[in-house]
Amino acid sequence: MEIELRFELSREEFDSFRQEWDWSAPTRVCDLTLGPSGATSMQIDGWVVRVRQQGAQARLEYKAPRDPAWSAWLEYGTEVGDFRETVRILSATGLRAGLVVDRSRRTAHDGLITLALDDVRGLGHFIEIAAEADDPADPTAHSAIAATQARLGLTGRPTARPYGELLLARLQEPDFQARHAQLLAALTA
Repeated sequence: MEIELRFELSREEFDSFRQEWDWSAPTRVCDLTLGPSGATSMQIDGWVVRVRQQGAQARLEYKAPRDPAWSAWLEYGTEVGDFRETVRILSATGLRAGLVVDRSRRTAHDGLITLALDDVRGLGHFIEIAAEADDPADPTAHSAIAATQARLGLTGRPTARPYGELLLARLQEPDFQARHAQLLAALTA
């Protein structure tokens, strides 16, 4: 299970964080969610299947929320051979393509913590503080996340909602909806 907190950053904050840590090289990470209700599957059905393309690797994952306050997620996954073919198979079973989260991601590790510095297409700049745990209420994971949040100067700052929720809100905008539809079509063609 992954427990994470996410914070929206200004461009200046993003650039500052990029200089302060030993980040990996930026990698394009593209997630496509599929579910019974398409883009609203997480909200309506309580779960999605996600196909992730990261570099040359593709991964298939089941994702369901466990603790919304801490953005704790139950995730099961496995490597798959081909992103597009996996999407075709899932679509053939009746799952509907939903949301595309396309970002440039840099990662860093600090003990139990994985940091992700994301530049998300259509949403902006974010930093995620994440830890793996067996239980969404794991005090060790929560303490490690809170300590990292304090070290980064993010204590007291509101957390950002999951990317899927932010994208759903943006899909109410006609221009954004058209751009998202083009990206979705390119990934599912």
